[in-house]
Amino acid sequence: IDNFEKEAAELGKGSFK
Repeated sequence: IDNFEKEAAELGKGSFK
């Protein structure tokens, strides 16, 4: 899903990874 990646990028692109 693109939404998931877009949301992660806004959070810091690595907060959930």
